[in-house]
Amino acid sequence: MASFAAHVTKGLIHDRTVRRKIMFVLLLVALLLLICGWTFLHSVINPREHPVRFICYWLACGWFALTAMLLAIFDLLVAKLESRRAARQLREKLGGSDYTRTRD
Repeated sequence: MASFAAHVTKGLIHDRTVRRKIMFVLLLVALLLLICGWTFLHSVINPREHPVRFICYWLACGWFALTAMLLAIFDLLVAKLESRRAARQLREKLGGSDYTRTRD
């Protein structure tokens, strides 16, 4: 089961459009949890009456937000890597003259 989950996760992370859709959904869920926790679920997750519910609820909200943030950082690093590769390929294609060289 863990192997299957690892393969599915790899497949989802490697596709840019799927990765960005996942980030969007995760942020929507975190925002929805945040709004619900502050409004109509406040009495259900009252920290004085139900501390375990309170902790679990806000940990879940933080988990969604943190996962979206880590995916965003990963997406930024992948975009930076792809940009460097494209610049390197362009320099090689143009012959690598001093005029085409830029600082990375």
